[in-house]
Amino acid sequence: MMSTRKKTILPGLFLIVLGIWLLFRELGLTGFRSFWPLFVILAGFGAWHRYLAAGASRRPDDAFWGTALLLIGLLFLLRENAWLGPATLDWALLWPIFPAIVGISASVQWLLHPSRWSALLWSLMGWAVALVGFAYTFEIIPGWTVVLLSRLWPLLLVLAGIALVVQSILESYRRTL
Repeated sequence: MMSTRKKTILPGLFLIVLGIWLLFRELGLTGFRSFWPLFVILAGFGAWHRYLAAGASRRPDDAFWGTALLLIGLLFLLRENAWLGPATLDWALLWPIFPAIVGISASVQWLLHPSRWSALLWSLMGWAVALVGFAYTFEIIPGWTVVLLSRLWPLLLVLAGIALVVQSILESYRRTL
């Protein structure tokens, strides 16, 4: 059974963020051009709250989504309010951040739940795509290398499948012990 505090904290935080945003709009304060990313950040805090409050029945996916939503919300808050600077506002430069966020979020999930090998695999894939993406975007590697790597991307699916099969076999084995 949920306590009263757990039931009311997220709607309360939502009303605070919404109220501040509407107050800024009404008063014409220009510090925030866009306030909506705070709702994504709030959803990330909600996932982390659910994870931390669950005790022994914690769901690893809450750690992943909590981290991912916090980072995505922060990215959009910085970008939408032009706090990153004009050179970094271009999505052609920023796109590798998204696979990096997947890598970071899966890394956090795996560090908290080391038996989830699929999280480690997603972490490595996210980091690999982000590194290749940034290397290509900033012209550290030639275009033909990216073309070759882009043709080999199905190998990532094969590796993911192998990791999931191995994890399933190991979990079945542990249950029989």
